[in-house]
Amino acid sequence: MKKYLIVILILLLVVSFSGCMAPASQTVNRKVMASAGIYAATTGGLSISTDGGAHFANYTTVNGLGNNMVNNVYVSGSKIYASTYGGLSVSTDGGAHFTNYTTANGIGNNDVWGVYINK
Repeated sequence: MKKYLIVILILLLVVSFSGCMAPASQTVNRKVMASAGIYAATTGGLSISTDGGAHFANYTTVNGLGNNMVNNVYVSGSKIYASTYGGLSVSTDGGAHFTNYTTANGIGNNDVWGVYINK
């Protein structure tokens, strides 16, 4: 528990200061900690840290996200689910590539605000 609290505090400090270590956007909509890292849904893409928050890699529409405005993120094993203003984006390779699902795939609206997987 203490380890998670320290990671949360580090993430808050990183997000609070601008610079090379901060996520791509200063607006973080949601953050998730998983065994593989820290995931921050931001207004500039999905930022992922695999080193406890010291550095972030940012993933955007270039990587297949439906939109750079990421509202929420959920991580289940090796899969990353990102809800965006352009649909639900799913990655099976740590965020390097996303497959995007939209109204064309049966989602009710392309503005996806949340995601949760019930196992």
